Amino acid sequence: MKKNTLLKTYLFNFDGLKIHTICLLLLFSITSFSQTVLSSENFNTNYGIWVSGGGNVTRSTTSPYEGSNSVRFDNGTNQTLTINASSLIDASIYDKIDVKFFVKHTSVSAGRTILLQYRSNTSSSWQTVRTYTIGTSGSPKDINGVNYHALYGTLFSSDYGGSFSATSQFQFITNISTNDQFIYVDNISISGTTFNTISNGPGGITNGLDTWLKADMVTGTGIQADNTNVDSWQDVGKGNDANVIDATNASLNNRPKYKNNSTNNINFNPVVSFNNNPATDGNLDYTGLSNRSELNGTGGFSSFEQFIVVMNDTPAIINTAAGSVDLFCAQSTTTNPYDKDGTGFGFGALFTVRFDNEVISYCHGSTNTNGTATPVAERGYGINQNGTGINYSQIGILSSRNNSATPTGNELFLNANKIDNQEVGVPQFANFTNRRYWLGRSQVYNGSFKL
Repeated sequence: MKKNTLLKTYLFNFDGLKIHTICLLLLFSITSFSQTVLSSENFNTNYGIWVSGGGNVTRSTTSPYEGSNSVRFDNGTNQTLTINASSLIDASIYDKIDVKFFVKHTSVSAGRTILLQYRSNTSSSWQTVRTYTIGTSGSPKDINGVNYHALYGTLFSSDYGGSFSATSQFQFITNISTNDQFIYVDNISISGTTFNTISNGPGGITNGLDTWLKADMVTGTGIQADNTNVDSWQDVGKGNDANVIDATNASLNNRPKYKNNSTNNINFNPVVSFNNNPATDGNLDYTGLSNRSELNGTGGFSSFEQFIVVMNDTPAIINTAAGSVDLFCAQSTTTNPYDKDGTGFGFGALFTVRFDNEVISYCHGSTNTNGTATPVAERGYGINQNGTGINYSQIGILSSRNNSATPTGNELFLNANKIDNQEVGVPQFANFTNRRYWLGRSQVYNGSFKL
């Protein structure tokens, strides 16, 4: 089970750097971020910039995500939905491209796939950005069951020769082999992000700063009204914003709230509050569309060093009896996005099976389901503070950082005090950068953090 928490004032992520002091109020000018929606299609009236590859790919009223139509892929291999050659995307100024879409299937056999592909122009070869696989309840993959799933494909220019082209093209391609099996795709949006250049950073550090979420600059430039929804927490670091998965979906009404009042503020600073309950939340969710208070970013989690100013609300005391709280979690590998990945920070003794009696944990990747019966060196990497009689109820500055300039693992700090007393899975330790992240949930467990 998972929990509910309040992400307080700042969260920042460093790629290979160390800082040892945190200033909780930094006021300065920055170069504003640039995130632009390049295309958004709901297929209600036509295909927009997309074109069907044949008669087995049609607009259908049978099962839309919203509105009146979606695109239905019928029986056949290599069925395509492609950006029209006359509507190519100029992505040349962007460092990151996100393709978000909503997908479901009807009776499609497990193991069948839908691919997102990219090419720089109409004469280049297609490159597969990501393969999305149909799974089952017993063997989950990207798309499981019959409900819509919110999925992303993210491209970084550094992986495509250093820049995208002014004639970028995308396509979806399916592999279905049996009649009366359908894949439905709806609400495809393409957005581009130009990474920020900042002149001042936390502790004066700017080099290597991947993500800096400040509650007093939640809009990117300042505050917003008290007790209003936080649909987007804009990153004043590179520009790896944290967003509600679908801000247009009115049924997803348990949104993070902005708190800027004398009762909720921390040191007179506003906070972002997450309204979940670990006693009832924290269940497996592959759709990304459960009505939980959570945010996600498509890049920006780096394992070298992180700081979070945080206070948990429910339960009021964090100890070994507390339910599991997923605080700030990430995708450790891009090859298995449906894994029960425990990467990131968590509270409570049920955060991961790699430990017993953990109170505060920081982990990388998944671990053997045999838990602590697995030899220590064979578990997924993790550090934690564990033991009965340990209780936390105060505001804290939580940090994880590499243990040396040539790291063999990480260390865990609370309010500048080193607290970790157990480390497992050292052979599996490895740093990573710029991974997808979540606030208030983890990769496949829905929202459990409350503040």
